[in-house]
Amino acid sequence: MAAVIDLSTARRLADPQRPLRGTAAPIGRSRLATAPAIPPTPQRQLPELRLIEGGRSVRSVQRRQMYRRRRLVALTVAVLALLAAVQVVGAATSALSSALTAEPVATQAYEVQPGDTLWSVAGRFLPGGDRRDAVARLADLNPSLVSAAGGVQAGSVIQVPAR
Repeated sequence: MAAVIDLSTARRLADPQRPLRGTAAPIGRSRLATAPAIPPTPQRQLPELRLIEGGRSVRSVQRRQMYRRRRLVALTVAVLALLAAVQVVGAATSALSSALTAEPVATQAYEVQPGDTLWSVAGRFLPGGDRRDAVARLADLNPSLVSAAGGVQAGSVIQVPAR
């Protein structure tokens, strides 16, 4: 025998072939009193069942679309940043290669005086600019004359860029 249940109230419906419990129904041929009727219990409010097309709510679909857009924007920004980094590295590489293949600088000989340092010589022969770069340039022009302490010896002749 199949039971019929109302989904909106979750209660069992009456079976037409069987009387409900607690109703006045004759029990055989006896003269027994009928059982008193059970008062109906108050029905609970159950949540309403809704059929959602496609299995997802509208809000869920909108949220997924928003996250897709965010991911697309983040991916675009990352690709643009990568392209910019490649451009910067390419420019630095080409600048370095052009600096390495640059024509040699015309130089002249200079005799180091007592008290001269690479710093003072760089300031005298390569004015206007960062003196650290000028000292590095002098050190590149004279690798054998620069002592381990980073200075030059008085009386030695070094090559300096021509003026």
